[in-house]
Amino acid sequence: MGTLATAFWRRLDVPGHDAASVRELEDGCELSGQSTFLDPRGPTALRYVLTLDGNWVTRAGRITGFIDDRAIDDHIVRSASGWRINGRAVGMGDILDLDLGFTPATNMVQLRRVSLAIGASTSFDFAWHEAGGEELQRLPQEYRRASDYDYPYCFRSPCLKLPPS
Repeated sequence: MGTLATAFWRRLDVPGHDAASVRELEDGCELSGQSTFLDPRGPTALRYVLTLDGNWVTRAGRITGFIDDRAIDDHIVRSASGWRINGRAVGMGDILDLDLGFTPATNMVQLRRVSLAIGASTSFDFAWHEAGGEELQRLPQEYRRASDYDYPYCFRSPCLKLPPS
């Protein structure tokens, strides 16, 4: 068991960056990373960990850190009956994936699971969480694989059709 991948992103919307790695576990994988950026609410530093089963389905997520002067410590768990955030049930038991709105790393999970061919597209509903929020929301996303490493997507409801690149 070892590291499967590492990545580093520079944010385009605000000053900041994100670094992540995926490592194998005995019964799945762990996606972990840190995102540091200038949020409109103030300087932000967030560490995140997602545990995934052997089929790349999210089991749980944890986010720790701060947004300005507010400490963040969110626990998100998925079970057959649905999702829980900080112990509170929020439903959406049909959703397999957690999307953390502050990092692109969580978008990789479902794309790895479905392994799209170049030119193919698919859509998912995510349990979407914005750092510092108290909710999980259903968020539809549509992806198209344009090349080996290019996956244009949209996340509006209803999703807009993607133009060919």
